[in-house]
Amino acid sequence: MIYRLELSLRVLHQLAGLSAEVRDALAETFAEVVEDPHNPTTSDPTPTEGVRQATFDGVGIVEFQIWDDLLVVIALDLIWAG
Repeated sequence: MIYRLELSLRVLHQLAGLSAEVRDALAETFAEVVEDPHNPTTSDPTPTEGVRQATFDGVGIVEFQIWDDLLVVIALDLIWAG
């Protein structure tokens, strides 16, 4: 089952500062996450229940919340070292 991706306002603002190349890498990561947000090969748990994180472009992290009952993944925050 594919989950629907939603972006928080914070992430929407953060996207404006990323290059097209980095946004493409993030889109690839989102494509993997919505297929199986709990997959341990594409994301890691955080101390907060229901929140996981995935890396993108080798130096970025996206943190996302999973709502299994609604089949929704919400991107909460981006951390980018580039």
